[in-house]
Amino acid sequence: MKFSGLAILAAAAAILLTACGGSSTDSAVGEDAVTAAPGLTLSGTAATGLALADSDVEVKCATGTGSALTDGSGTYTLTLADGTLPCMLRVTAEVDGMTVMLHSVADTGTTSGDSTTAVANLTPLTEMIVAQATGLPPSELFDSFEDNYGQITSAKLETATTRLADALHDVAGLDLSTIDPFKDTLQAAIASAPDQGDDHDKLLDALMENLQAAALPTVVNQLLTAKAAGDTGPLTLADVMKDVSLGNLPGCPQVLSGKYRFVENLGASWVREFDFKNMKTTLAAGGTIDITPDPEESCKFSVAYSVSSPREFVFGSAGVGAWRTGTAPADSNIGIGFIFPVQAHPLSVLEGEWALVSSGKADDHARSSLEKMTLDSAGAVSAECLYDPSTSECEPIEYDEGDDTGFVEAENGTFGLANSDLLWRIYPYKASNGTLVLFGASDPDRTLETTRRQILVAGKVKPLSLPQPGQATRYWDIDIVKDPLSYESYTSSGPTARATSVTAVDAAAGTFTRERESDGRIDTLEINQPITGLRYRAPSTWNHPTEGTLTLPPIFQLPLDDLGMFITASADPESYSFAISVLRP
Repeated sequence: MKFSGLAILAAAAAILLTACGGSSTDSAVGEDAVTAAPGLTLSGTAATGLALADSDVEVKCATGTGSALTDGSGTYTLTLADGTLPCMLRVTAEVDGMTVMLHSVADTGTTSGDSTTAVANLTPLTEMIVAQATGLPPSELFDSFEDNYGQITSAKLETATTRLADALHDVAGLDLSTIDPFKDTLQAAIASAPDQGDDHDKLLDALMENLQAAALPTVVNQLLTAKAAGDTGPLTLADVMKDVSLGNLPGCPQVLSGKYRFVENLGASWVREFDFKNMKTTLAAGGTIDITPDPEESCKFSVAYSVSSPREFVFGSAGVGAWRTGTAPADSNIGIGFIFPVQAHPLSVLEGEWALVSSGKADDHARSSLEKMTLDSAGAVSAECLYDPSTSECEPIEYDEGDDTGFVEAENGTFGLANSDLLWRIYPYKASNGTLVLFGASDPDRTLETTRRQILVAGKVKPLSLPQPGQATRYWDIDIVKDPLSYESYTSSGPTARATSVTAVDAAAGTFTRERESDGRIDTLEINQPITGLRYRAPSTWNHPTEGTLTLPPIFQLPLDDLGMFITASADPESYSFAISVLRP
């Protein structure tokens, strides 16, 4: 690969519903036979510890679909006239002002005459067990259940329940050996009677003591990553259950306790553990240090690794964040970077077309580079181009026959580069919404000379659409800027709270104009330039109300909207800057 030296997550009344389909069958479903019955009645309780009252329940079965509404105690009952097991259920509820979805399954039931009854509770435990059993996000499995109900087998559910229960017992002391999370009676507490819950419900209370229900997609995402990596990967089932017991950052459910990887603008990378129950994080030399949450804004905190220059953190909607330490050239530890949960993925996830932004020091200068790259399932490059600011074109890169290109597997589910004189490590992260992004560090252990240190971020190429006039964006900015007169002199700032609004849109030109709230600055960006999926601002001027005419250098932006952030880099080799912007809650 060539980077040109740099580029680099029982209702009160039964509801009789007519099933869709409904033929009887004796064929097998996975390891279990489909159970046919003219009338299939499903019942159970939906709860997170507190009952999920007045919430919508949907069901999809091997044949038949239906819906119901939970009552005030979170219980539901529904009958499918010709339904057949197995079935999958989803409840959608509002918890603490956020929409929460829980899933469950009914694999077997009790048949008497021409009717079958089955129980399926919907709780955080059933959500996690379904993910562990099938290796699929429960929401994804539910949406495609008609084609994938063979994923639900008694053997898979039993194994997953046992493994998850063992892990929770080992790391959190929770004893699930006395209950069947899916089928046992569950009497949930309600807001007006918080102590009425039975022992099953109290176990849910203990599980969710430090965890917001809205954090469950992040938990499931990490569970799936751990399952795919196996017991020897950098993230295990026991790790995830420990993270569940330690909870999420208060007010920021997408940020779960656990192992986080840092990637720094000067090419280093390291892992630290965060404990949001006790508000502590680990140190490189051992021990822990306090996490200080921001008193006014959620998803923002600091850690005083250095008394004079604490590290500031902000996180976006998908659990990926940015950080800054130091501000002035005199600060020896000045830097910015990314932070995200540790994961491991196979090389095959790289297949597709990528936009890559790399930035940092390269020999006698600092600059940012932009590439577009097409990779196959083995990580090899089939096409690549490098953006040339002098021509405003992405110039094709040619390889000699037999050249090693692209990415290679490295330790712990990370990737290396096949053709690089640096020690690149590429760290994949997949968010709970399915978005995959790559972060890279050229010298993760700081073993190379100081003049070759770079950072990389890459997203799948996706065409952008123009925003609507009046559309507002609220974000934090973290940036680093080099003094043009001094190669070694940098300044950094942030997290700075900013907001912009779109003032004009030109569909023919593919541009939009925005105004920044703090100072009235106006600039215009063109979408899908200089390559598809990016934004570009040409060199321009702006009349500052007090400072007169100011020059705005050319920039390109890589929007990672599904992560809740975007990256901005200077397109002028003589004017270096690199910024990470994180959307505010």
